[in-house]
Amino acid sequence: MEKAASRRSPASCTTFLSLAFGLSVALTACGGGGGGGEGPPVGPPAAPPPAGPVQPPTFSGLPDFAAAVGVVGQPGFTTGAANGGDPIPGGATLFDPAGVAVSPDGTLFISDAANQRLLGFRELPATLGQAADFVLGQPDMSSNGPIVGPDGFKPGAVSVGFGKVAVADRAHNRVLIYDAVPTDGTARPAVVVGQPTIEAGDPGCDKDSLSAPKGVHITPDGKLVVADTDNARVLIWKEVPTVDGAEADVVLGQAGFDSCDQNAGAGATPDRATLRLPSTVWSDGTRMAVADAGNNRVLLWDAVLMSLPTGQLPDRVLGQGNFTSASFATTGANTLIFPRGVSFNGEYLAVADPGNNRVLLWNEWPSQNGQPANIVIGQRNFLLSSRDDSNGDGTPDDAPSGQTLNAPFGVTFHQDKLLVIDESNNRLLIFKSP
Repeated sequence: MEKAASRRSPASCTTFLSLAFGLSVALTACGGGGGGGEGPPVGPPAAPPPAGPVQPPTFSGLPDFAAAVGVVGQPGFTTGAANGGDPIPGGATLFDPAGVAVSPDGTLFISDAANQRLLGFRELPATLGQAADFVLGQPDMSSNGPIVGPDGFKPGAVSVGFGKVAVADRAHNRVLIYDAVPTDGTARPAVVVGQPTIEAGDPGCDKDSLSAPKGVHITPDGKLVVADTDNARVLIWKEVPTVDGAEADVVLGQAGFDSCDQNAGAGATPDRATLRLPSTVWSDGTRMAVADAGNNRVLLWDAVLMSLPTGQLPDRVLGQGNFTSASFATTGANTLIFPRGVSFNGEYLAVADPGNNRVLLWNEWPSQNGQPANIVIGQRNFLLSSRDDSNGDGTPDDAPSGQTLNAPFGVTFHQDKLLVIDESNNRLLIFKSP
């Protein structure tokens, strides 16, 4: 027996011992494992797989009466004077700002309307009262006089999209388009919309004219949408124009391109097809929202059909219970007074409600007429409406705070932040999701 056992192969040895004592003992007994074996050398550990791209933080809502984490245009949260109380502007001051936009890489643009300029920040400011990196529309940071020609404007909304920047120039009845995102003050607009040449500035009512436009938006897929405010309509170009004076493809709010009366001639009485002083627009190329300021409402389209020259009717209305009302008698979660800013980030809809000195947030694309908002910014609750009312007593305080608003205008989202133009406090407030 002993001689037979001694001739067993390593495999049979392993099998025999594993049956008796378990595999680990078998490997040790037969020389196959453990620290003293003669197996192949062990190489260095494999390198970890390369890390994927870091996903930016996303906006996940705000509490009611949220406090801002940043301010631009003022040294802190408790001042609100135009240009810091100085008649001469600076790189860190604002005077009646109107619009705000952020490029995908974080370049921030603020339309500083009364100073007739666009301020550019190469990244979102990290400190309170940070100065801009460059200025467009003026030769330097301390100038604010009117300039005639391609370099001068009185900006309303500003939009970044499809690698371009568009500025609504309400003083010269036009929209200026930069064919790349400006990085310094040497950038010049490449195309003018609403005028035959960049030197012209007269208002008009047809396919290629504008009258005091306040809102402009470039969609991610390269459409241009303009709130033609004094013409009571929204114009859409299927592609961002590349030549001066291009004709629009679609008109909303009017029966055709040659009619421009408020509410299509009905004055203060709206219906589903009309607009009165539309102020801002937002669109992702399919859905669209229009702040119909003069009718105290926001109109929503679930899909804008580019095949119809006069567009189609909106799907629902916010701020009113139906399409024929323009009331502003009460303040609540489902009412608006002269809304002027609107933005959607794919989940949250933000509307600037200056008549109630607040911004309303819906945590979805609304599905019902008059749907109440979920979140209120600038007020302690949905029933209050006074400007700069920090203590919630229904009367204005002597100074603003990081939680109050005074006639907000433009709004936009960037990653986990909501940016709000607080026009009459001459500042931009930055709110961050918790």
